[in-house]
Amino acid sequence: MTHYKMSDPAYWESPGKFAELDCVIPSMKHTYFVLGDVEREEGQAALVMKMKPGHVINSHAHASSVFEVVVEGSIEVDGTVYGPGDIMMLKAGEPCGRGVVGPEGCTTVEFFSTVQGAYNLIYEGADGEKIHWNSLERRGRPGTEQLKA
Repeated sequence: MTHYKMSDPAYWESPGKFAELDCVIPSMKHTYFVLGDVEREEGQAALVMKMKPGHVINSHAHASSVFEVVVEGSIEVDGTVYGPGDIMMLKAGEPCGRGVVGPEGCTTVEFFSTVQGAYNLIYEGADGEKIHWNSLERRGRPGTEQLKA
């Protein structure tokens, strides 16, 4: 059995191909946990995100189904405030509204039905077109001005 403690710095070191995503956004830290082989796209993955107060997540969708649990703090998504124990579930391609982290910060765990769903995001552009973004490529992330308000 493998054990991880959030207080251990190694906890925040993502495995394999996900390691290059660590520390990309200054107002949050995150780490991935992959069930089975990290290179196997059909496996499942979990993403732990610890976000600072006021952090904003633009509306987006994932290429797989997502089950997200708020662990601590709060986040407001489309006018609803979610706190510890609250759950958000999305089908593959279903958009999650814009999220704003509450004054105490927020930690969530997202479970993805496929590994590739964890890093393939879908945004809606300002003119309604779908913008597919592979976060592992670390280039071409759509800016807020390119997205639907």
